[in-house]
Amino acid sequence: MKKNLLLLFLVCQISLSYSQTAATCNTSTPICNGTVNTYPSSYGSIPAEVGPNYGCLGSQLNPAWFYFKVDSSGSIVINISQLDTAGVGVDVDFVCWGPFSSPTTPCSGGLTGTALDCSYSTSYTEQVNVAGTAGNYYILMITNFSNLPANVSFNFDSTSTGTVSCEETCVTNAYNNSPLCVNGTLQLLATNHFGLGNYNWTGPNGFASSLESPTISSVSMLNEGWYTLNYVRDSTCNVTDSIWVNIDTCGTLTGHVFADMNSNCSLDTLENLIPLAQLKLSSGGTFVDYAWTDPFGYYYFDVFPGTYTIEVVSSPSLPVTCPTSVAHLTTVSPSIITTENFAVDCGVFDLASTWIGVSGIAFFPGASHYLYPSVSSIGPDCSGAPIPGEMILILDPLITYTGPFASATPPTTVIPAPTGDTLKWSIADITALPYYAYMTYGINYTTSSTATIGDIVDITLIVLPITGDADTTNNTYNGHFIVGNSYDPNNKEVSPKGTGVNGYIPANTPELDYTVNFQNTGTAPAINIYILDTLDVDVDITTLKIISSSHPMTVLLLPGNVLKFNFSNIFLSDSTSNEAESHGYVRYSIAPVSGLSPGDQITNTAYIYFDFNSPIVTNTAINTIEFPFSINEYYEYQLGVFPNPTSNSVNIVFEDKMSSELSLRIMNVAGQVIYLEETTGFSGKFTKSINLNTAPQGIYLLEIITDKQIVHKKIIKN
Repeated sequence: MKKNLLLLFLVCQISLSYSQTAATCNTSTPICNGTVNTYPSSYGSIPAEVGPNYGCLGSQLNPAWFYFKVDSSGSIVINISQLDTAGVGVDVDFVCWGPFSSPTTPCSGGLTGTALDCSYSTSYTEQVNVAGTAGNYYILMITNFSNLPANVSFNFDSTSTGTVSCEETCVTNAYNNSPLCVNGTLQLLATNHFGLGNYNWTGPNGFASSLESPTISSVSMLNEGWYTLNYVRDSTCNVTDSIWVNIDTCGTLTGHVFADMNSNCSLDTLENLIPLAQLKLSSGGTFVDYAWTDPFGYYYFDVFPGTYTIEVVSSPSLPVTCPTSVAHLTTVSPSIITTENFAVDCGVFDLASTWIGVSGIAFFPGASHYLYPSVSSIGPDCSGAPIPGEMILILDPLITYTGPFASATPPTTVIPAPTGDTLKWSIADITALPYYAYMTYGINYTTSSTATIGDIVDITLIVLPITGDADTTNNTYNGHFIVGNSYDPNNKEVSPKGTGVNGYIPANTPELDYTVNFQNTGTAPAINIYILDTLDVDVDITTLKIISSSHPMTVLLLPGNVLKFNFSNIFLSDSTSNEAESHGYVRYSIAPVSGLSPGDQITNTAYIYFDFNSPIVTNTAINTIEFPFSINEYYEYQLGVFPNPTSNSVNIVFEDKMSSELSLRIMNVAGQVIYLEETTGFSGKFTKSINLNTAPQGIYLLEIITDKQIVHKKIIKN
């Protein structure tokens, strides 16, 4: 889906660090002889693409793809190792296919045959051994089975009798973000260069730079023209590429969105300005851009001169009926500011259940923790009449309410008292809830000691009344959490989550609801925070809707369908000083494009920037279009685990006549694997006696993965 850029410098015995690795077969990175290559492993249970025969790999999480071309026939030996951030070796695996006549053609159905070499051992070192034939390509996938932050290093061993070509790695391409408006910022980008080396950019108006990816701020018409990039890796690699940069004198289209209190369709003094109203610009029926109003109801478009259709994206909470505010044509002239104000109908209120926040290991058998339910009123509501309402939190039977968190507002009613599963807060004027959902209703709770690691905790958040609410579809929010999971406070969530690690969803899924959670875990307030979120190519940009956020923000849609959520002057408390006020989030929804095929994946990763610090990269949220016959459905199986509880060994009997592959592992509550076994040629029945004498007393999770399903079972060691 996306092309990742990998840096590779091919000089004898130089150790290289990659900024990113290729996540799919068709973006595999070329590698060659004479290097010790190092890259940061991906983690977060990112699954490999569906389709290839992964040989011995019962699990293919957190993949990185490479390819190499053999110059002369002979053995090709590659050493692989993986160390975590503390320098401790952690589990790494691989699979290698070949030979092929192309590095990309096999990615489309050509990796279904038997792999040449494969290893799924628990070791932190692996060695690839293949017989290479001259002129052919080989594809290598390395996986981070440990699922921990780590670094992988690999090199071609000197005992190899075959040689690998380095010609594939001598490539460069020049890219840019034009067309641009005058006073915009030009970003030049060197890609596919795969390595350290010398860069030489030249362009109009005397431009020259030796940076890999230089920028020019506040461009003028003098910066329009051809830009040339020369990349020199060594005496054997000297390549050049050129691009045209288009710059135009643009115009500005701006104005306010306001609640029309007197129904005269004009912005008058004291009328409420609407934040986060969404405006759409199109030309001849083709989508051009979105803009969202800032906390003061102000929006703007900087666009090329021309005639456009502009409109407020109407919603139940922001209805538009004024003739001058419905979709209409407007003309943008060069270097001219055109003002268009938009009236939305007054008197509408819209209550929304927006978020349930958790962090850390929030749900663990017998442990206490806290969570934050959040509701808000997002309609203009100019009536001024108070409307009494209620917030309701329905807890899963696996957790018990123990009181309000810190100084949070306690529930008005607990049913049944004093530690019931239904909490109610009576609110005198429900429309007075802030547009931005601050965390004022945090609660403490305890997870039942009978809960099993892997159990699902379902929590329902409801806001009332329904009568009179402009949009009742957003009055309920369902949170789904996993017992034993560690919840990173800076993460990415998607709903529907889908089934299994691949997140299988039906092809007709109407929309995906994304939430980016963030928390200031530093030691001082974060003054400015922004989030960059690149939308997948398989979602429809014209269906994008911003749902809610925890704090005032501005939203921009940048080139390449990159969303930028900017929380300026947020002054977000640090978690040490004020845990309750250290959290934040933003939610939006978007629909998949039509016509996706089974196996197509939609992925999303966010980058969170706190002040001037390096970005925090979230996990990757993933959905996969399910296959017609439900690859994700549960097949009939029989599982016996005895004795359970046990004081020494445990016997496992698993029968599944529908599966042909099986892997088994036992994990402790920290997620560390204490036992792993792979089977070859699974014939429908597996029996094993596993010695747990050296394992400490406690709870363990048995996980059986087949090519049809994943099965979990709790094991108790006395």
